Amino acid sequence: LRTMAAYIDLNPVRAGIVDDPKDYRWCGYAEAVGGSRHARRGLCMVMGVAQDSWRENGARYRCWLMADGRQVEEDAKTKANHVKIRKGIPAEIVEESLKNKGKFRGCERLLNRIKYLSDGAAIGGRSFVDSVYDRYKEIFGGARKQKGKLVLSDSLARVEVYSLFGKKLSQNEKLE
Repeated sequence: LRTMAAYIDLNPVRAGIVDDPKDYRWCGYAEAVGGSRHARRGLCMVMGVAQDSWRENGARYRCWLMADGRQVEEDAKTKANHVKIRKGIPAEIVEESLKNKGKFRGCERLLNRIKYLSDGAAIGGRSFVDSVYDRYKEIFGGARKQKGKLVLSDSLARVEVYSLFGKKLSQNEKLE
């Protein structure tokens, strides 16, 4: 079961999409690192540990991924030329992860948690949020009575922040 989970989590690495499985948003490991309780419990089950023990065992799973997913190179007659025989996680990422015993530094942990926070959202001034709504209004349907919602107002600083959320907004092209 562990081999199968690692195989699945390492597919985007071996396909050359990302260098580290934590960076592929549609992978169970990235979901677990991002805070998904369901994904964490599933990986704990795969490891054969208590389902609520991700805090103690998440680093262990990362070490397994690093060991299984290490890029394999073959020396091509001279020590200067290396030929990849299996795509995988670059050596520097593997070494750094294993040196840290699979644990993320504080800033990495935070970035993993908030990486996709704003998907499906437009946050900014009223004119920006209104322009996003106007651009994608067909996905919001006719029931919406207002464009963006005021989420922060400070009359002294003359600041207003609006938000607009829509599940399908994240499925469209990236906002520029």
